[in-house]
Parts: sequence; C-alpha cells; structure tokens
Amino acid sequence: MNETHNNAFCGGHPEFYPHNDHRYNQTKEDISISYLGSMCAYLGLIMDRRSSGQDRDSIDVSVKSYKRNDPGIVESRPCLDFQMKSTSMPEYDRDKKVLKYELGIKNYRDLNADSVRPPLLAVHVLPPDVSRWVSVADDHLAITERMLWFNVYGSSPSTNPGRKTVTLSIPLKNALTTQSLKRLLDMVAHGETISNDLH
Repeated sequence: MNETHNNAFCGGHPEFYPHNDHRYNQTKEDISISYLGSMCAYLGLIMDRRSSGQDRDSIDVSVKSYKRNDPGIVESRPCLDFQMKSTSMPEYDRDKKVLKYELGIKNYRDLNADSVRPPLLAVHVLPPDVSRWVSVADDHLAITERMLWFNVYGSSPSTNPGRKTVTLSIPLKNALTTQSLKRLLDMVAHGETISNDLH
C-alpha cells in the first residue's frame, strides 16, 4: 500500500492559496532548507541555519563536512555557505536547459563580493500545485521538485531596467544532489575554484 496522506493545508493556513501567494514565502524557505538538510543528514554533514536577521550578508545556511585527512587537502573541515531561494514560477530558456532566475540586487552584490570562499546560490524549484510540495505516504516522505546550485561570483547576469533585480542563467545540469554536494565540498577541501561548468 502506498497511500498518500496530504490532508493538511500548506503553511498551517485554513485553505490552499495560489502558489505565488506571499503567505507561502516563509513556507517555501523552510521547505527548501529541509530539502538541503535531508541531503546533509544522509551524507553525515552538519548544516547550520542562520536565524532571522542574521543573514545580512545573504547567507542562510552553512554546510560543513566532518574532519578530513585526505592527502593534498588544504581545508580539513570544508564548508559551503548558501543563499537559499525558491520559486514556483520557473522560467526557462527556449531549449529548457537553463533556469532564468531573478535575484535581488542586494543578494547579487553580496554573493558577487570578493571572498576567499564565495557563497553559492541554491534555488529550489517547486511545482505550481501547492499540494505536491510535500507529500507523505506509508513508505516515504517526498519534497518536490529539484534544487539547483550556482556560483554567482564572477557571473554576468542580465540587468532588469527599472527593477531591483538581475537575471541569472542557471544550467539545469547544476542539480544539487548528494553526489554534487559531496563533490563541491571535495573541491573546497582541495582549494579548487568552483565553476558553474563543473561536470
């Protein structure tokens, strides 16, 4: 038996609202952090979430690895900082290979600032059907749909005249998975530059 149990309304609200309703903003953030947190738990990583008001430098969570003693490493406890975003209204390029994501100017400047270890952007793509965001069945719990990572540092986004945003082109191949998360931490441990062409 694989019955799905999703009788509760999202966000504790008395009814479902359109997926882009502002009342879901906090819920989307919490779900995206849970998505990343599940991968960290599986890999035995430590995820620290900053409390509200402490993300002034556009860092929401930090993911830290266990202590490592691999040959050639330059950082024994590698760490990745993430700015977490989500969207239920994804826009793609014509070939459906790139997510066109609008990022606030303030976040862009923070993520593009000179840093020894630039923070990464993580974008959680959710379906427009709110009831599908999280589903619990007899044999599993699922968080849809996918999460992408992107190194904003040194990127060349498109500006949006009259709007306080820039548009980033995030390749769909930049899926944040247990495998890619581990590889990104490996790169940090060995002092390698994280490129958006990493594949």
